[in-house]
Amino acid sequence: MINEFIDKILVHAPYYIDGERMQEVEIYLNFIGKFEIPQPQLSEEEIKRQKQLKQPV
Repeated sequence: MINEFIDKILVHAPYYIDGERMQEVEIYLNFIGKFEIPQPQLSEEEIKRQKQLKQPV
């Protein structure tokens, strides 16, 4: 049933940032256009915590 709402899906070529593989996928829905997933808003504490977790010990 969800397939009826999807107009097209574009999958872009992968690229690398800091050794991590990234790939962009665009989803276009009928009557809406490009669908963007909202990004979570991180607090200052959460940003600091994520930076600490990424640093090697």
